[in-house]
Amino acid sequence: MISFAPLFSELSVPHVWAARNEYTIVDASFGDGHLFLHLWDAWHRAPKRCSRLHVVGVVPRLVDSRTLRARLLQTCSPELGSYVDQLVDVWPLDLLGIHRFDFAGMQVTLTLAVGHEATMLGRLSVRADAVVLPPSLRTDPAAEVDAIFAIASKLLMPGGKLLMPWSSVGQAADALNDRDSTLWKQGALRDGIWSRVDPRTQSSLSFSCQSPRDAVVVGGGFAGAGVAFALALRGWTVRVLEGSSALQGPHKGHLAAALTPMLTRDDDIRARLSRAGTLRAHHRWGHLSTEVFEQCGALQLSRTSGRVVDLESVVSGLRLPSEWARFVDAKQASAIAGLTLNRGGIYFPMAVRVQPEAFIHRLLSRTEISRRVARVHRVNRRGAVWQVLDEVGQVLDEAPVVIVAAAGATQDILSSSGLLSDHARLRTMHQLGGEITYIPEGAISGGPHCIVSGDGYVLPAVGGQCVTGSSYLHGAERVCVTPSGARENLQRANGLLGTQLVDTDLDPMTTNGWAGWRAVLPGRLPAMGAVDEDRSLWALAGFASRGLTWSSLAGDLVAAALNSEPLPLETDIIDKISQI
Repeated sequence: MISFAPLFSELSVPHVWAARNEYTIVDASFGDGHLFLHLWDAWHRAPKRCSRLHVVGVVPRLVDSRTLRARLLQTCSPELGSYVDQLVDVWPLDLLGIHRFDFAGMQVTLTLAVGHEATMLGRLSVRADAVVLPPSLRTDPAAEVDAIFAIASKLLMPGGKLLMPWSSVGQAADALNDRDSTLWKQGALRDGIWSRVDPRTQSSLSFSCQSPRDAVVVGGGFAGAGVAFALALRGWTVRVLEGSSALQGPHKGHLAAALTPMLTRDDDIRARLSRAGTLRAHHRWGHLSTEVFEQCGALQLSRTSGRVVDLESVVSGLRLPSEWARFVDAKQASAIAGLTLNRGGIYFPMAVRVQPEAFIHRLLSRTEISRRVARVHRVNRRGAVWQVLDEVGQVLDEAPVVIVAAAGATQDILSSSGLLSDHARLRTMHQLGGEITYIPEGAISGGPHCIVSGDGYVLPAVGGQCVTGSSYLHGAERVCVTPSGARENLQRANGLLGTQLVDTDLDPMTTNGWAGWRAVLPGRLPAMGAVDEDRSLWALAGFASRGLTWSSLAGDLVAAALNSEPLPLETDIIDKISQI
């Protein structure tokens, strides 16, 4: 069995927790998670402990959950059995990026950074009380060691500890004697643990710990509901101001929407962000009922015209686990969809169909959240709070933190507040209209069993209707359901399914569907960032057609920053989307 007694002694664990509200440790040699499990157990047993324990682990690749369980049962004492079970239950697929999981009622969190160790260590946004370096560094060239030391030091809070454990005192002493680096000589060796207290000031990472935990969210769509829910989970009091009532809200009559990952050949930031959003949505919302949030899978069919991409080579080149994405031929695709399809494509097993109205209502039903109808015109800073005002200047609400997540209206609110001129990216946001059309499931043999997409999409039936879409309306002054939009959507559906569904010459009086706006930014990346320097006013905008994919991620990103938690995204992605 593995013992961490010398390391815990050097860290003053668990005694150090008695004087802290939060404690964060980075394990740069996470392996199978032994240190995390022992820390969790020590935290649980401590009579006086911090309210939040954050462990950030760095690991090059992930084994599958079955292998992990077998390894941990062989190497862990029986007292850790319940922790092993909980870890294995949420253990993620072997996907590059950052994964985050909550335990013990969100009092214990694990953030896993999967990828090249030095790269991922440099992409962490965290204020750590301690960083534990891997003993393997002793075999690296001194220059690389110094670079990793520099990266790790930037993650430390003032007075934070940098440590490296060895299997024996003699081994550590020999390694240190071989080093010329002054960094090594600055530390001390005790009981096989090399450690150094970093006296430097905190790095430039952006964090904010707000008190009191009180916020106003402007906007009750996907983005607003996502951030309100994430804050409520952390004990915040949240008031959501919606521009219209639930009976006339932005998703009234919107039967179903899709949350689907995306792939690019080079796994660019859009693909990585989509992956992170999908995984975060599953962890945060996967417990919801299937009537609200149903994992049905999605097929992205190969195109027959236009820009043809070899989807099979894309999947194979990225070396993705089949549980995340795999190429299927036409026969396999037909079996998955329950309909005869004439081409194959990529199958995403973790894609989800959501019923928007019920979904948003569920997220906003927590006791910490209240919601009311109020048309916000601008915001105004007054002392320690932000005032939210209507068009005649009446104060609708006020709070230390305000998050504006009102789709296209976000731009208008910030402009009216005199806050838009300094944010060039948000000034470029524009709105596109779009329509979706409802097809009776009987017209397509009960509808597909999964989402079928390509040039457009068709969703599994909800209430006897299959949603198909969607049109893109440039320069529209208003959006509404139209026969021309329905005709366009049905043509897309026919192209996907390879069959004539229904008469496309629809009677305008019998056309059923839904229409809405998309707020779009150049590059199709969202904006999720602070508007002011003290990070008390935030804007979430430009979610375009991926509001579901990005809303849970946006919620946890904002909530984590406001609560001084490790952030659930790599810094290179944050740098792109936080530039508003």
